[in-house]
Amino acid sequence: MLSISELQISVKGFSVYCHELTVDKGEILTLLGKTGAGKSMFIEAVSGMKKPDKGEILLDGRDITFLSPDKRGIGVVFQELYLFPHLNVYKNIFYSPNAKENDNALGIMVDEVKTLFNRDIKSLSGGEKQKVALARALAMKPRLLLLDEPFAHLDRPVKYELMQLLMKIKGIVPIIFVTHDFEEAIFVSDTISYVEAGIIEKKKLKFEFFEGPETRKQAEFLGIQNILNLKRKGDIFFADENVPIYFTGQEKIEAQQAVVSIRPEEILITRGKVQTSARNMLRARIVTFYRKEYLFNLIVEMGKIRLYAAVTPASFNELELKKGDDIYIVFKASSVHPIIS
Repeated sequence: MLSISELQISVKGFSVYCHELTVDKGEILTLLGKTGAGKSMFIEAVSGMKKPDKGEILLDGRDITFLSPDKRGIGVVFQELYLFPHLNVYKNIFYSPNAKENDNALGIMVDEVKTLFNRDIKSLSGGEKQKVALARALAMKPRLLLLDEPFAHLDRPVKYELMQLLMKIKGIVPIIFVTHDFEEAIFVSDTISYVEAGIIEKKKLKFEFFEGPETRKQAEFLGIQNILNLKRKGDIFFADENVPIYFTGQEKIEAQQAVVSIRPEEILITRGKVQTSARNMLRARIVTFYRKEYLFNLIVEMGKIRLYAAVTPASFNELELKKGDDIYIVFKASSVHPIIS
């Protein structure tokens, strides 16, 4: 188990701070954030490549805060793999005298690369090189595995193959996975810690993070277009004079204003009013629509308020939707997520 508290690292005027973070065996924690947010700098501190200004890093109860990288028992794979070009695959994996061939996690990776043992590194594809880098990191039998943007330059099929391998390994060694890619984070993560301007935020369960971002910056980073500024009138919050928005926990908010987010895929489109337990049912007009991958995205308007809704091609065709149509949008109070800051 990894346990970090009050950790701060400063380099050339930029600081990274982590109040508290833990990673348990069997867990993949993802550090998710924009490029330059401080994710790699944090990984370098945990791995021992950068000395922290203050704080504590414990691994399985042992204080490793100021130990050199070779004494930490941590495996690292960076975006740049740093494989030895003059050695074949086997010698790259087992170059260290401490490498252990009979480790369970390594065995999973060896099964993937054993047919490549005699190959020259320069002859490998990007995915094959990544497997060798993972095998080399696991050959040291690490107590923690750090992966810093490991799949950034790989094609999607190769990326998915490697992510599936990570799911097999995680039960043996805890993993911190760094990415700015939502797809990777959704696939591999158990928990997510968002990183913004050097602050490593408290981790959340994966689906809690994606379904209900707590801050405007998180919501904007996740690409959630529906962020509404609400004003209270009596006991009800309104996005516009005639657009009431009901959300879970609104009775606990004492302020006269609130900010909320609504994911487009949580909005149901109907031709008319329907019997439903959902508290929000609003008349709207379709401004425009466009196809994005497997869904149709609709922009709908209610007075001065515009919202994005996502529907499947089947629903889009069944409802015979077109620009200018009057429709109803329906969504649950639990689908409206208050934003703290």
